[in-house]
Amino acid sequence: MPGAPGSQVFDTGRNWKLISHCVREALFAGSIEPSQIKAVSASSMRDGMVLYDAREKEIWACPNVDSRAAEEARLMVEDGSAEKIFSESGDWVSITAPPRFLWIRRNRPDIFRRIAHMGMLSDWILYRLSGRFVTDPSVGSNSAMFDLKRRRWSRAIPELCGLKDEIFPEVVESGNEVGEVTTNAAIETGLSPRTPVVTGGGDTQMGLLGIGAGATNRITIVGGSFWQTTVLMEKPLIDKKIRLRTL
Repeated sequence: MPGAPGSQVFDTGRNWKLISHCVREALFAGSIEPSQIKAVSASSMRDGMVLYDAREKEIWACPNVDSRAAEEARLMVEDGSAEKIFSESGDWVSITAPPRFLWIRRNRPDIFRRIAHMGMLSDWILYRLSGRFVTDPSVGSNSAMFDLKRRRWSRAIPELCGLKDEIFPEVVESGNEVGEVTTNAAIETGLSPRTPVVTGGGDTQMGLLGIGAGATNRITIVGGSFWQTTVLMEKPLIDKKIRLRTL
């Protein structure tokens, strides 16, 4: 994966080996037989994304802190496209997908031409496990390429980036089965083949679910190495003054 000053490189091959090792280690440490696993899912830090070619091979990836598209983000603010994106997606262009796609188109046209599929980081884990390209709204919306009110990919935002609709994965609500662990993934992770694979969600959203923060209009802080102050709402609320992000 290409690197640049101020950027972070996400090596999919190395990271998948690490994930596979962690799964094997967890099974061993817990004395768990793979046949005991009822289903597997994935959560991850948000905003990072993975791109694939027509052969469904990873060709580019970045984590959420990648900042190489800072200039593209600045230009999107200047030309008004950032405001258009926010009005539909509820998210800023600082470290999200739109300026990153523009950076790739400008600096890596060879990669841009080959893009056939895209997904967020936990989507990539589900793909590695099941071979299916899917996302859920809590993860997909972190791309800033989502129609927040309709809980699906935007039709207008991809056009701003010169992209076709067909590169985006199917949107499946969290908690739904989307496939089974493939034979290759079973060999790599130690899981049983045909174990159900279920959609998960973004780290903060899953953290909120885990602590039982289900009441609306309640202010909650999810903290660790990073923290977010959140308020759960019944319906999407997009700040007209572009001060707060909504996911």
